[in-house]
Amino acid sequence: MIATPAAARPPAYAYKAGVTADQHGADGAACWNDGMKAMNDPKWVNPRTPNPVTDGTTAGAAGGALARGFADGLAGGKRFKTTYYDCLISKGYTLRRPDEAAWKAYKKLPKAERPALMLSWASAAEPLHPMAPRDDFD
Repeated sequence: MIATPAAARPPAYAYKAGVTADQHGADGAACWNDGMKAMNDPKWVNPRTPNPVTDGTTAGAAGGALARGFADGLAGGKRFKTTYYDCLISKGYTLRRPDEAAWKAYKKLPKAERPALMLSWASAAEPLHPMAPRDDFD
């Protein structure tokens, strides 16, 4: 099976049978805040050491700084996703991904109607879509 690029897949959503809109929103907001804290944690130690090859010249230092900044951004995004999804899972949610047909139907709805459909998916008595692989979020 060929992997689908992340940008081409429908996004996952947090599912918990019978969850109310208020609880789903509160849990999502709390986990989002935890993820943002993890992403922006200034105490996080960069595991990369300076590279004497690229850090020895002005151009090398500039290129190395750019590469480190890019890598730090990726690492921050990974810390965010890991913390956010682990938080949701700890609150009893599973991560579900709609199939392509369900996602297209969702996208065709007027924007004002989308939250109600998403909540119906997120709170259904039984899951309506398969679990998203954990590898998608690690």
